[in-house]
Amino acid sequence: MAQAIKDALKATKDHTDSVFYASTALLAVKQNVKFDATKVTEALGNLYTSAGELGAKTAADSLGVEAVASKSVEQLLADRGFTLQGISDSALTRMSDAIGQGLSNGQGYRAIGDSVNAIIDNTQRADVISITESNRAYNQAFVDQIQAAGGAQFDWVTDGDPCPECEALEGLHDIGDDVPPEHPNCMCVAAAPE
Repeated sequence: MAQAIKDALKATKDHTDSVFYASTALLAVKQNVKFDATKVTEALGNLYTSAGELGAKTAADSLGVEAVASKSVEQLLADRGFTLQGISDSALTRMSDAIGQGLSNGQGYRAIGDSVNAIIDNTQRADVISITESNRAYNQAFVDQIQAAGGAQFDWVTDGDPCPECEALEGLHDIGDDVPPEHPNCMCVAAAPE
């Protein structure tokens, strides 16, 4: 990666304008970072399916009904390409920013390459995506089960130390309202109303 960045930016050594560097940095990232969408799409589909099945089963058990297929999880599966594109675009922007920041700070190409590699190999970011997207599928399926059983509301339940945004959402919501997660790494869940 460091060599690819070096090669892409070598021609710009006489241009210190940060706007020029930023666009060159983004171009370098887009041309040199390969994203295997097939594997990631399959993994996200498996995550949605597993979390959705768990959410449907948990809700059905708590309501004393048979689990039904979740239309919301089916929609998540259909839209996963858009989700992955958003994740990919965000990563590309962060990589481009790291390159631009490195150049502005006078870092060498190896240091800039290490910064870009840290973004690509960021296990913490992968954990956040996994937590957020599995929570999304679980809660969508859970609320779908409440609706299929004739319920009109769900309870938004926060974790032990909620952020202000989630704390404001705690309580009863009508079916059709947004369901958790509210933000990345959100640990809120939907529950059947008491």
